[in-house]
Amino acid sequence: MLVRNPKGHYHFLKGSDPYSCGVIADPRYEIVHVTLTEPIQWRQGFDVIDAHLKSVGEDRHSLCAMELRSPSPFAIDGFVDFNRTY
Repeated sequence: MLVRNPKGHYHFLKGSDPYSCGVIADPRYEIVHVTLTEPIQWRQGFDVIDAHLKSVGEDRHSLCAMELRSPSPFAIDGFVDFNRTY
């Protein structure tokens, strides 16, 4: 069942923690994939995300997915714990 995020203008298919099983944009909206040219710390990344979203008239509710790179693989418990921090 799709879960609506009206503030973000998208719906997602709930998955297991910490994953969703997919996301679709609401009508008249689109999902835009943005890639940074240089790696930065994830906390600083949220400042970059917030600034970009503000520049296009949106806020963090519009963030529907992220791809993070970690220095080493996580066991699932460590990955879940990491994802709780943001």
